[in-house]
Amino acid sequence: MRKYNLQGLWQALAEQPGDEDLWDGLSCCAGCAVDERVTRTTVHPQRGWEYLRQLEMRRRRPRPQYVESDPQVQVAWKKSWPSVQQIREEYPDATVQVCPYT
Repeated sequence: MRKYNLQGLWQALAEQPGDEDLWDGLSCCAGCAVDERVTRTTVHPQRGWEYLRQLEMRRRRPRPQYVESDPQVQVAWKKSWPSVQQIREEYPDATVQVCPYT
């Protein structure tokens, strides 16, 4: 992207990205209409991410938290593990399925 287009994009990024709360590659490439008019090409989401990186933008949205990363769930899993081992010993031919989301 040309330098004057990056400056225009920087100004556009100062505003809210529409319905979303943060800019991402998809919303950035939608905001790259200036570059689209100049080059007459489509701007893909990956290119939007590259433009954001050129402007030294960082991801601010926190990554999702998974149940497996919850320390309380991990402790509960470790406590239930001996009972699973006992069932496996009692029924060696059976398949034991354990769901940690109880």
